[in-house]
Amino acid sequence: MKVEIYYREKNEDFKKTFSMIREVLAEFKKEFSFKLLEIQLIQVENGSEEESRFFGHITAKLNGEDLEGRNKGPYTSDNREYSVGDEKVLYIPRDVFIHAVKEYIESSIAVQKMKGDDSPQQIC
Repeated sequence: MKVEIYYREKNEDFKKTFSMIREVLAEFKKEFSFKLLEIQLIQVENGSEEESRFFGHITAKLNGEDLEGRNKGPYTSDNREYSVGDEKVLYIPRDVFIHAVKEYIESSIAVQKMKGDDSPQQIC
């Protein structure tokens, strides 16, 4: 599984997101074995937002897919916000990332089972 973190600058929102992603992946590694587990940091320069499908503030993708499915459909440069309780934040909340990883793991296991592996040992 490849996690890409797109950002403009390494500010507090970036630091919160990066730290949280590392912690969450460490927790999942206790339960699952991954064939590949990589975190890639991608700094987005002005003018290259559409090319990198950067949706504002911090954007994270699992194997090229946006956490919230924003890859689908036309590109928009609307700023991205998340909610934590009643508060709007610009970092990726832990529950959003956990949900995306769980969905990815479930689909990876389902694909492996469709290929005949009844007890997958590794997540692709």
